[in-house]
Amino acid sequence: MAAPLLPALRAWAEAAARAEEAARAALAASGPLLDSLAALAAQVRAARRLPWDASPLGAFPELRARLWRKQRGAAEALLERLGERREELRAVRDAVAAAGAAVLRLYEERGPAELPAVLRRGPRCPSLADVLEGLQDVERYYRHLYLESKLLLQRITLDSLADVEALPQSWERILERYKEDSVVQDTLLKVSLFVENHREHATASSSPGLTLDDGSLPSLVLLSTAQTVSRLPGEGRMKNTKPSSQRSAAQFMESYKKPRIPFGDQAAPEREGFGM
Repeated sequence: MAAPLLPALRAWAEAAARAEEAARAALAASGPLLDSLAALAAQVRAARRLPWDASPLGAFPELRARLWRKQRGAAEALLERLGERREELRAVRDAVAAAGAAVLRLYEERGPAELPAVLRRGPRCPSLADVLEGLQDVERYYRHLYLESKLLLQRITLDSLADVEALPQSWERILERYKEDSVVQDTLLKVSLFVENHREHATASSSPGLTLDDGSLPSLVLLSTAQTVSRLPGEGRMKNTKPSSQRSAAQFMESYKKPRIPFGDQAAPEREGFGM
């Protein structure tokens, strides 16, 4: 049923765990960069308000232009590093999407076709439909996170100092919105429970009990029991019915045809084999 999907689901869980770690690192690294960019915008605003000609700095006519070029270069360097963090979020989105698409493609090819099998859930095991829905939710989560961060960073222009100074607040609103969403952890838990439950079920199926449906012992158990009894020492050891090299076939058949002692008389001879 769902056995062909288990390796793909395990691969998805590993990819999702790596993606979550990478996304957290990218988001954590973006905050200080945006703070530095906002602080730099405040410095540019302060430099514009400074009365250069009426201050001792007026004696250095090139100082204002040189300071502006330095601030502009620092801002562009910060924007380049923010672009790298944005690319990391894009890689996270692509990795999760590829892993989820692999599971869905395998489900279409080899998954259960019956609707009850897809919707069946247990006391501690989600249904396959729950798991597949979670995979799509995680893909949507990272896609939206990437798009929001991309739009925010694309709107940055050094010509609008007010917008640049407001970047940390805008970024925090995005983080708060996605921080409250536990879809990734919830889906990882669903996948873990689903895979573990089906793994235990497969193990139990491959190692059934010692009795069959009709209560009889399997032939393998009977054979093992026969071998154990044949190794018992003394009187309890079963006789070997195979003639040895010292005994002829006629002698062996003669000994085999000897009458048996009825039950209840003297000690009955050992029974040969498992015949009734």
